[in-house]
Amino acid sequence: MRLRELTTALLFAAVYMLLLWLFVGYAAAIEIPAWWYPTFGRTGPSAIAWMQVVHSVGVVAAAVPVAAAIAYFLPQQWLRITLIAAGFAMAAMLYDALRGYYLMAQLDAFVVPPRRIVSSAIDVAKVGLLLLLAVWGFTHIVPSNNALERP
Repeated sequence: MRLRELTTALLFAAVYMLLLWLFVGYAAAIEIPAWWYPTFGRTGPSAIAWMQVVHSVGVVAAAVPVAAAIAYFLPQQWLRITLIAAGFAMAAMLYDALRGYYLMAQLDAFVVPPRRIVSSAIDVAKVGLLLLLAVWGFTHIVPSNNALERP
């Protein structure tokens, strides 16, 4: 792998993480709609489901512009660049989650609940998979406007 590809993937990962921070933060401020509690109840899993829904909205909002840029600027190397960028983003999220758990575990008698670990694992996987899915969609579903690629 060339240094240029690694640098490009790192740049896309950095932009993706910045957009994730921005859009997930905005999505977290979305209030729970009035129909949510009558439909799903007022339990812990219902609240976690809502958090996963708004987190998914934020991740999709961040993945779409990055995926469009990767598909537009690197149509021949999209898979390699996307895999590396998604790997960097997943590693950064995993580091952040594990660092938080480590700091919380320093408190006396604190146990990290298993559902929090599962939720973090889902978030980390979601960040990588949604970027891959978005780039795949832009490269395979959206028609190309490049005259060299048309028959």
